[in-house]
Amino acid sequence: MALFRKRKPAPGVAPLPAPSVPPLSTPAYSGGTAVSRPGASWLAYPTLSHGNAGMVKLSGPTYYRAEINAAIRRYGALALAELRVETTGQYAGAVRVFVDGRQVASIPHGLAGEYREVVESLNREGVAATIHVELESDAYMDVWGLCKPERRREGEPLLPTQYREDIDLLDGIASALD
Repeated sequence: MALFRKRKPAPGVAPLPAPSVPPLSTPAYSGGTAVSRPGASWLAYPTLSHGNAGMVKLSGPTYYRAEINAAIRRYGALALAELRVETTGQYAGAVRVFVDGRQVASIPHGLAGEYREVVESLNREGVAATIHVELESDAYMDVWGLCKPERRREGEPLLPTQYREDIDLLDGIASALD
């Protein structure tokens, strides 16, 4: 019995290419510390708190339709996203949201300052700032962040207690998680 089975792509859908890892440039505010980049599995604990804050509707997902669709095909509707601060150009200081190294949205402008402080603080320590996101690709493109602009507290549950996402696990996985 295999714990993980390779799924065949649906007819007419091209398989996704192997994930590419973007170059790991050192963020401007990291003090020279290399930042470890996470994968996008929702099973990883985020480094930012969800703290029963509800969900934040992230900005600009319609510009990233292809990236969101690729992330949904690869990880499903719930994924781990990394927050990065834009360091150059017209939008320097903006907080971008990446899933599997591909930008899918941004933190809304009015909240960017609060999130920027936490992201830069974690990056200075060599830790990526991560949150759980819910990706939607129907008539509307939406990306929702389950997050607060503060570090995750010790003992905080993996997902907010008010959030519910149905998850299909292969035989034997659930017992291996306990």
